[in-house]
Amino acid sequence: MVPAQRAYEVGLVNQLCEPVQLIEDCKKIASTLALRSPASLRTIKQSINSTYGVSSSDAMAIEKKFFAGLFGSFDQKEGTRAFIEKRKPAFSNLKA
Repeated sequence: MVPAQRAYEVGLVNQLCEPVQLIEDCKKIASTLALRSPASLRTIKQSINSTYGVSSSDAMAIEKKFFAGLFGSFDQKEGTRAFIEKRKPAFSNLKA
């Protein structure tokens, strides 16, 4: 067990909140994630799950493969176009 403040200090977590604010803060984070590419979010989760318990160098190699798999996808192209055109992206719900 790691106290919340210590977890924040060492970078294990990037945000702290009061217990009464937990649900509201989680909803804000979920709303932000809902705007992201579903394929990218699935890939991030796969990457995290795939790198649990492996060395840092192996984890980086695994992450690189996942990143390469997303590069050139519809969502990557749409995200880039939307950024250039200063608009919100219209991501697909397709698997990467």
